[in-house]
Amino acid sequence: MLIDSVATHGVLVPGSAGVPVAHPALRFVAQLDAQLLKHEMHPSETGTDDLDALIAKALRVSDDEGKAV
Repeated sequence: MLIDSVATHGVLVPGSAGVPVAHPALRFVAQLDAQLLKHEMHPSETGTDDLDALIAKALRVSDDEGKAV
């Protein structure tokens, strides 16, 4: 999962040239935060209280939005 990956590898990871770069998963933070905020404002619309399921759904939505751009 996104959070576990960053926690395991750290915020900076070695890039292709060996230079430290931001963890690639961090690019989803703003999109994930937006999806979680929607849940906080309208929890009954999500139909779930399971945080792992909510995060997984938010990641899928943010990935779909990224593909649409």
